Amino acid sequence: MAAEIKPLRGAQPAKTTPTDKPVLVSKVEGIGDDINAATLINGGTGVISISDDKSVRIWQQRDSGQYWPSVCHFLPSVPTSFHYLPDLRFMFLGLDNGRVVEFTVAADYNSITQSSPPPDVTPHPLKCGKAVCDNCSSKRSCIPAMGFEFDVRVCDKCHTTISDQEMNGENRQSLAKFHEVKHSIINMDLDDETGLLLTVGQDRVMKIWEVSSLLN
Repeated sequence: MAAEIKPLRGAQPAKTTPTDKPVLVSKVEGIGDDINAATLINGGTGVISISDDKSVRIWQQRDSGQYWPSVCHFLPSVPTSFHYLPDLRFMFLGLDNGRVVEFTVAADYNSITQSSPPPDVTPHPLKCGKAVCDNCSSKRSCIPAMGFEFDVRVCDKCHTTISDQEMNGENRQSLAKFHEVKHSIINMDLDDETGLLLTVGQDRVMKIWEVSSLLN
């Protein structure tokens, strides 16, 4: 199965005109099921994706300009999330049956080998480090400095601290810029070295954007 790349008319992935908004340079289509997550690899010339059809795929850009899957591996359960370490070529996949599996990706990205499972990872809670439910606190606030542009649940003590900061004139306005990308995004990955952003949409399409001008 080939995934067609549809570049913007007159645009080249390697050279784009500086702009203050994302520029679409490639589009990967042809995936037959919902994509749960994806990441750019090999300087933006490849993509790893996981889907509801229980597959993990590695897509590589060919000389023809199309992305072809060099790896299509089916798992015993649906992969819902993953993390890739490019320096070690380790890939950790979280499955919906509660398991985490680890794979090593070959140097040429044409095969993967399953290895031992990784250690447990504890997630990071918000602001003060406490995990609070509605019964413990009904307070909510945005925390732009931590990346929470919209209101999230915080404990009573943190809410009081944030309110005091507002009363003292601390600037807590949004630090984010919003851009239209024409599909409902469920996953993103940024390659800051190449300035490429990968977005995965509910429309089962993966888009690659040139965003280097936004990173400066």
